[in-house]
Amino acid sequence: MKNLCLSLLLLCSLTMNISGQGTRKLFIGILPDITREIKDNDEKVFSINVLPVAAQFYVNEFAAIRLASVLNLQSDTRSISNVGGQLGIPVYPLGGNPGAVYGLYVAPVFGFTHNKFTTANEITLALEPGYSWVLNKGFSMNLGLQLGGTYFTANDPSGGWRNHTGVKFSLGYTFRSKNTAL
Repeated sequence: MKNLCLSLLLLCSLTMNISGQGTRKLFIGILPDITREIKDNDEKVFSINVLPVAAQFYVNEFAAIRLASVLNLQSDTRSISNVGGQLGIPVYPLGGNPGAVYGLYVAPVFGFTHNKFTTANEITLALEPGYSWVLNKGFSMNLGLQLGGTYFTANDPSGGWRNHTGVKFSLGYTFRSKNTAL
């Protein structure tokens, strides 16, 4: 875990060092999502994030760093199951337009939550392809699909790896410095 955190910190600092000239932007908004972590395909349980606050800092015209809160409501019990957060690093492969960070993106995602039912932790590793829209006035939307795995740290039958899928939709506002245009 310590090595993973150090690797993410190194990646973030390197990304900030290669940032372009004057392309500073910040997205603040909500990131409601629906996720499933399943071991067997017959499980019908899903979670809805009920406190979906997100901030995304654009480090250059090709990449951003996104932090989002997780407070999941589980469908079968209708009570809060997980508390934690996610870190995503969206990369915009077609982001060569001066000052623009929108369009298709792919983001590696790292999530860490505490499961209140099992009193254990869950670590999510996923890949999120998606699309971002940023309108002229700064109103922004993102739509993405997370695919990956979640490791349950419990020392009982609920422990181990499970498939992770999630639908992500965000609404918010992109603030930008005065010397950049969208």
